[in-house]
Amino acid sequence: MLSNYTNITIEHIISALEEPLPGKQAHISMLPEGRDLICDETNQSIKKSAVLMLLYPEGNELHFCLTKRNSMLRNHPGQISFPGGRCENHETDPWNTSLRETEEEIGVPQNQIILIGKLSAVFVKVSNFMIYPYIGFSPEKPAFRVNHHEVEALISLPLSEILSDDNHTTRNVNTFMGSMKVPCYHINNHIIWGATSMMIAELEAILKQYYSRRGAHSDNVDNGREP
Repeated sequence: MLSNYTNITIEHIISALEEPLPGKQAHISMLPEGRDLICDETNQSIKKSAVLMLLYPEGNELHFCLTKRNSMLRNHPGQISFPGGRCENHETDPWNTSLRETEEEIGVPQNQIILIGKLSAVFVKVSNFMIYPYIGFSPEKPAFRVNHHEVEALISLPLSEILSDDNHTTRNVNTFMGSMKVPCYHINNHIIWGATSMMIAELEAILKQYYSRRGAHSDNVDNGREP
């Protein structure tokens, strides 16, 4: 496997997303104890939402952004999440929801974002939401304009940080059900857990598998074997 992940490119991510998604296999690694991912597909009351993992260049590598939700919001106040929200009745494609919400929350124009791919949907039983995650790309770092009614702070992180095992840990977090010990990412003093961490875990698994295959291919070529 390649030991240096700082050279991640959009082309690498597109290639990695062409393979089957690991879905729940990756999500489970970030699932809090006592919770499950079981979804009753016949349940008509399930609400749909969409989020966007927006990638962009910053310095010499790709970054992505998260938001710290306003502490006064009714749903998940103060938590760290991707830009996104509930699908409106007229929105038949969750991708459009993710674009609209990203523009509303952090001011990135929809026409500046290129669709790279999507990850597996995540069902959050405690709020009865099915979340559809998308990966988008802005060729230039956006001029973010934060809507402070919804977002307390914008967080920009190097994409390579999600591939470091050193950033996997457990922490006690406060929820509406009380304190809970959860698996999470701890990156630059930010605790990322719950559905957001599950989506990141899936991209982490996809990229690590891609780089593992790429490294094996390079070894075969170097040793004169057929790739």
